[in-house]
Amino acid sequence: MRVAMIAVLVLSVVAGARAAETPLVASKEYKGRVSNEQAKLAPPGGYVSGPKAWAKLWKDWKMEGKLPVIDWKKEIVLLAMSGGSGMGLTASVTEAGDLKMSIIATADITPDTGYRIIVVPSKGVKTIGGKAPKFEKKDEEP
Repeated sequence: MRVAMIAVLVLSVVAGARAAETPLVASKEYKGRVSNEQAKLAPPGGYVSGPKAWAKLWKDWKMEGKLPVIDWKKEIVLLAMSGGSGMGLTASVTEAGDLKMSIIATADITPDTGYRIIVVPSKGVKTIGGKAPKFEKKDEEP
């Protein structure tokens, strides 16, 4: 009986913590695979710091098509990578303004690295994963 009460309490706390988060809907999404060497060129922290870093990533990873335009005043570009064959990336923001990413990936191993990039609204975001983000100073497209 005591174990059941503890389990209910833990589930209630987890559900309460999730309820305080607002899901962020991605306006754009990019996915693909890069070599393990190219993966090392990814920006740190799970986000792209601005237009220069975005252009560099697009070029370094030899992504197809024209560089997508991002409204850096209203959007954040998030990035996740996995050695597995499949993955998903979602984001939410807490009431305190902390952006949290959830990554789901397959457990298999591949000879390259998969990536998922999503563009989400930045409104209300103060931190990413509990840390203050370091964005580029200028809001100019390269």
